[in-house]
Amino acid sequence: MAAPASVDASVTSSGTCEFLRALCLFEGTSYTGDRFTVSALDPAVGVCVDLVEHGWDERAHSWINTNSRAAELYMNDDCIGRPILLTGSNPSFSFPARSVFVY
Repeated sequence: MAAPASVDASVTSSGTCEFLRALCLFEGTSYTGDRFTVSALDPAVGVCVDLVEHGWDERAHSWINTNSRAAELYMNDDCIGRPILLTGSNPSFSFPARSVFVY
């Protein structure tokens, strides 16, 4: 059983992701609109973040991942189901994101 992990999440408007080992989700395509930034406080364990609880239910449409490890995006709450792996960046996607696992 993994130790509990915390998450540092913030929402701002930006077209960049200037944080180390973080995942930035953007409301618009091409990294526009509001930005949701998340990273695990303990990268060795990682953490599942419920996007619905943070008001980001299906809002993400582009991403930048500055972590060397892939984040996992899920269309269900609690990181359940088959994820899509988020590495690098993607200016446009239409996956109905409801939770994400980050390291």
